Amino acid sequence: MASFSSSTMIKLLHEALMIPTKNLNLILPLTIFSLLSSSLLFLFNYLSITPILFSISINLHVFRSTGIINTDTTKHAILISSIKQSIKQLFLFESIFLLISFIIFSFIHTSILHSSSLTYLAKQPTLQDLLTKINKSWKRPLTTQLIVSMLNLSFMFFVVFILGLCFLISINGSFIILVFGVAIAFLLLYLYIHLSLTCSMAVVISALEEGYRGTSSVINRAAELIKERKKEGLVISMVNALATFGYYGTYTYSTLYVPQITYSPLANGLIFVNVSTVLSMMVLSGYIVFYYECKRSHGDEEMAMKG
Repeated sequence: MASFSSSTMIKLLHEALMIPTKNLNLILPLTIFSLLSSSLLFLFNYLSITPILFSISINLHVFRSTGIINTDTTKHAILISSIKQSIKQLFLFESIFLLISFIIFSFIHTSILHSSSLTYLAKQPTLQDLLTKINKSWKRPLTTQLIVSMLNLSFMFFVVFILGLCFLISINGSFIILVFGVAIAFLLLYLYIHLSLTCSMAVVISALEEGYRGTSSVINRAAELIKERKKEGLVISMVNALATFGYYGTYTYSTLYVPQITYSPLANGLIFVNVSTVLSMMVLSGYIVFYYECKRSHGDEEMAMKG
């Protein structure tokens, strides 16, 4: 069993942060491509849905006007039809956006995993080498990321449902239910960190290792691989979760209550998505370092160094 210490964690995190500096010729173009993709996707989504949301808002405001509802049923029907049509358009645009975003970010994440892996192994791959590796393995990580995303979303919906239910019950003054809900929240957070670690390592394995068919076998491989160094992995997942929740929470709070960095919601959104992209790249680099540390603990160092 590998020993766990704060110095080990600091070394691991330091190596993850240093990966981008070891091969700027590859990492820099990949970073620029990631930021450009994030920005264009955000612009596409923002420019597509903003007019629709504005139309829905206006129609709902008019719909709540009792004068129109009581005096003109024809206008009432037209408003309902217009709102339904706007919602259909919103659903269509968001579905297209989510599909395109998932495919593009799956490619980006696979690229980051391969480039970080090769860089960590002290190799100096070219962009052509990277594209060749991605071409050979893009299907596995795409499938794994899809299933992992569905698992995470299902878990988050379950968490929201449980917490919402406890909150609604506690409104009637039941302090015990409120305490129970808080306890459940901490338990679910603990389970989420475990799930996040296994799923993240499954994505790494699906990109870097061959011979595993089906997402279940990849997840089993991930669970087996992290067993020796699970404490370190949980710390990484906890740092990732806290950083993610903290960043999103801070952004949401600042959007609602604090003067923005700029006066443009579009510019603020672009800043947000680009910082999120950089954070995700750093997180993936961290999981790459942890992946090879796990392999080393299993006596696979020689195989790992061969790539």
